[in-house]
Amino acid sequence: MSPGSAAFTQLPNAQDELQIRDKLALYAYAVDDKKFDLFDQIFTADVKAVYSDAEADQFDNVDALKSYLANAVAGQVTQHAISSILVQTSSGAKQTNSTSYFVATFFGQGDLAGEILA
Repeated sequence: MSPGSAAFTQLPNAQDELQIRDKLALYAYAVDDKKFDLFDQIFTADVKAVYSDAEADQFDNVDALKSYLANAVAGQVTQHAISSILVQTSSGAKQTNSTSYFVATFFGQGDLAGEILA
């Protein structure tokens, strides 16, 4: 479903929405601080995560996701930012969807100090 789809509406409980927003923010801090054990507080054990269309960037459990990201950002200084967060629930309140913009900046180290890499 796309944001604003007629099949989704705003959450009836503002506390639920705040908790989802907090999880999105905690994700950014966990990656930047390299504290991947925090993912256990953010995701269920059977999380489905897709970072790209490549099969190597798709995960079906939290441990695989933690391992992938720990390797991906090892030795790098990163800053992740999440904005324009839209949290909606299905009309039957059985599914909640969050959509947001995500920006990751990688800062160069060593010979690349002072450079922004991505």
